[in-house]
Amino acid sequence: MIDSIYAINNLSPGEKERIYKILIPHEVFLRYQIDPDTLKGNDGERLVRIHCTSGLHFMRIELKRKLDDRDPVFSLDLSDTRSHQIELSFIIINDVESERFNIDIDDEGRDTYFGTYRRNLKEEERAIASTIADLHKNEQTRESSATRYGNVTREDIIHVLADITGIPLGRIEEEERG
Repeated sequence: MIDSIYAINNLSPGEKERIYKILIPHEVFLRYQIDPDTLKGNDGERLVRIHCTSGLHFMRIELKRKLDDRDPVFSLDLSDTRSHQIELSFIIINDVESERFNIDIDDEGRDTYFGTYRRNLKEEERAIASTIADLHKNEQTRESSATRYGNVTREDIIHVLADITGIPLGRIEEEERG
């Protein structure tokens, strides 16, 4: 019976791939011109990697726009839990065409483990400043902002960013004004 990541991982490579590739949103294949059957781009390079080792209780899918891209467009981690559930452990959906912020490495180039072990506050501040600048650009009137962001105000976003990053609220407000 196929009722876990472990069970799927113990199937043949072709069967595992057939099951796991259905987890990739079809729109991603279309946008990046990747064949959903072969998992290859127009240049013939395989752009999807499915890490699903037999005997393990977790798997990862990574899809890149180009093989040499630093970051995947789509990454998904699933794992089995002790209570026999399948857990969505992690998902990343990147806009690899936008500006990149190096929040994944500290100022010495070491992995931050998604900010759980180390931080890169300079890059986090740069990302916040860019987000605020984008909000300013996109906010023509309060009504258009409310339409785009629901009832969330710019001030709400600034407070959330301060809470998440630990950057003092005053510094974020200075960046917004500056």
